[in-house]
Amino acid sequence: MANHLQQIFSSLKNDYSGLTIGIACAEWNAVVLNEMLQRCIETLQSYKVKHIEILKVPGSFEIPFAAKHLCCELNVDAVIALGCIIKGETMHDIVLANSVTDALMQLNISQNKPVILGVLTVNNQQQAVERVNGVYGDKGKECAEAALRMCEIARMKSK
Repeated sequence: MANHLQQIFSSLKNDYSGLTIGIACAEWNAVVLNEMLQRCIETLQSYKVKHIEILKVPGSFEIPFAAKHLCCELNVDAVIALGCIIKGETMHDIVLANSVTDALMQLNISQNKPVILGVLTVNNQQQAVERVNGVYGDKGKECAEAALRMCEIARMKSK
């Protein structure tokens, strides 16, 4: 998977200094999300993004509100939504994941701006860690690169 992503993102321009990227990040499961957020920021900075707006919210359910605020009030070029939903004993995770992803997809379409889904949906804490630290991906980095690629697509449309 990493090789495939490298091929996709090898076309990134390397200079995105004119962009403003918003990140809506949940605070729930801070161990995982702090690392995802850090990797996301580092990746954006490696592509010379100078303007990064970060809104932290209590949990994943609150991410769509923050994402809408970033799109509409702060007028960012793209939003990256970072969260982590871990399966429990009830269907709470399914209801939450469906609600968050549906809301972010609607925002993506209605605001005509890229909204990148970086909300992990996992069975346990170990799976979350493995998707952040490189064992099964580097979700923070992947989301940052996806946001930049989508900004390129948005620019192509407006030309």
